[in-house]
Amino acid sequence: MRFGVFATVACVAACAKIEPEYDFEPLITVVEDGFGRRVVGPNYEMRFHGGEELELHLPDSLLISQGGAQIETLAQGPTDCGLERQVGFALFPAVVATSDTDGTVLESSITTNDDGPFVAQINTRFVVEYNCPTPHQLTASSTFTFFPTGRIVRNDSEVKAIESGALTSAGGECGCVAAFPATDTFFFTSFWAFADTGRNVDHTNVEIIGQGQDEMGACTLYATHGVGVQYNPVISRVAPNANADAHVLDFQTGSTITDTAEQAFSAIQIDGDDDLVAAQCSTLLQKLSEPAIRVGDEELGSANESGIYDDFQPHEDEFDVEVIGNEVVPPGWALAVDLASDIVRITRDPPSVNSDEPVARIQRFEQGGSRFLLLFTDSLEPGVTITIEPL
Repeated sequence: MRFGVFATVACVAACAKIEPEYDFEPLITVVEDGFGRRVVGPNYEMRFHGGEELELHLPDSLLISQGGAQIETLAQGPTDCGLERQVGFALFPAVVATSDTDGTVLESSITTNDDGPFVAQINTRFVVEYNCPTPHQLTASSTFTFFPTGRIVRNDSEVKAIESGALTSAGGECGCVAAFPATDTFFFTSFWAFADTGRNVDHTNVEIIGQGQDEMGACTLYATHGVGVQYNPVISRVAPNANADAHVLDFQTGSTITDTAEQAFSAIQIDGDDDLVAAQCSTLLQKLSEPAIRVGDEELGSANESGIYDDFQPHEDEFDVEVIGNEVVPPGWALAVDLASDIVRITRDPPSVNSDEPVARIQRFEQGGSRFLLLFTDSLEPGVTITIEPL
């Protein structure tokens, strides 16, 4: 993953500054309490499970703000055999790796790579043991990057269903199944599972009845809020069950699962707007698009695994940023750059109609370093030029 750990900027005005100056308020915060680690954005809150060290620190709650209330949107239990819930991984029927896993946790860690003030990032790693019919281990690392616009980007890496060799459905007990037929199929997956009180809709705004497959993403929509989901680069499926509306990526399926280290990228877009039903799924998914942009002389084909455009050119003089082609980079996009100065002037041509907001907010990667993260307020459209000038 090219996106590095970036340290907290406790005093943005003193540590890195945009001209003209703005009174920046934090947009993302990370809070630790007795219940876990919470990432709080303007319209949502995701909690990572706390508790003992040998518990999985994966997300167990996603609250979406709507009309002064916070609505739980992740599917919560029951832990029935083979049911997706919350956010995590599964090797069905052997084990479900979520905050309330039915396996035995051998190793588990959670690290706050950054706690804001404009973009936050949390990493979780774990090893879970399961029986099928002998003991084996599922391992994974997940990095979640949080943006104030309601976008959450997830990078699953080093995901292995078995420590070495291959797992074959040779009959006998396997996880929650007392007698797993030798001809039956394993499903090795990554998933997001939302409360089953909504309706599932594909990227063309057509409702998905039962199970569905969509390479362009899909949404789970409720009366007052919703979530759009995209996995990249492979086709995912929507898999409703008795407990959840799950969005699932299959790493491997079949009667044999190998020890291949898998990787997947996914992103969700949260919306708590009353007009969501009218806007529908396609509008939500458009907010996850990452079209190619030009930064100075460099073309960046898309954002990196954390949803951030990565530019590694050292910049001593002013340079321009523009979108390539006719697509639009949605509001709240982020660019990582190397700048020769702590003070930078950022202008937009034509100017934004949102004159009360800065063109961008700035966050330093490493204290004393030259790498910065710029979070842009408005979308980047064809014909718009962003000029960045180190001072």
